[in-house]
Amino acid sequence: MLNVTILGQVVVNGISLSAIYILVALGFTLLFGIMRVVNFAHGEFAMLGAFALYHLMKDLELPWLIALPAGVLGVAAASMVLEWLVFRWFYQRMFESMIGLLGLSMMLMFGGVLIWDVYERNMPATFTDVLFLGDIILPVDRLVVVVIAVAALAGFYVFIRHTRAGLAMRATAACTCSAVKSSSRTGSSTTACVSSDPCASAMEIA
Repeated sequence: MLNVTILGQVVVNGISLSAIYILVALGFTLLFGIMRVVNFAHGEFAMLGAFALYHLMKDLELPWLIALPAGVLGVAAASMVLEWLVFRWFYQRMFESMIGLLGLSMMLMFGGVLIWDVYERNMPATFTDVLFLGDIILPVDRLVVVVIAVAALAGFYVFIRHTRAGLAMRATAACTCSAVKSSSRTGSSTTACVSSDPCASAMEIA
């Protein structure tokens, strides 16, 4: 029978799960909304972020607060290389991007299998504490995910609305030709857009 405790627990679990979906949608819709590129490799960038965090925390024994931004920056750097090699050939070409980036997805996926094999790996738990709100259980790790998602959402909003690069990205989304004519740095904005997608993907593994 549904009661206040069960309903509250469902709400808490839903909010923590929604925070992950926010990070998934943030990068995916940013790239598609601005460059009309369907990034089928979005999940593989999250995979790269997960393995980066795994090696930084378990092999190099870096603390979580250092390993997470380092992993995000590492995936962003790799994405800038892939932007130059792959993504830029599919800007404003939605249907072609589906085929091309599906190929990139398969390349990264099977490349990951060759490098890391198919067996799961576990990272040391960073947060093991549990808080209680009455009878409702609030795991600290899920609260951290919510905080990261809200911070990422706010950061992307400020970046898009209140920076020169964000203005260039919005101009490119409206019309690539107009962006070029208005002397916006279209190339820089597209690179920033492509690198922002994997950044969001990498943060999903927090």
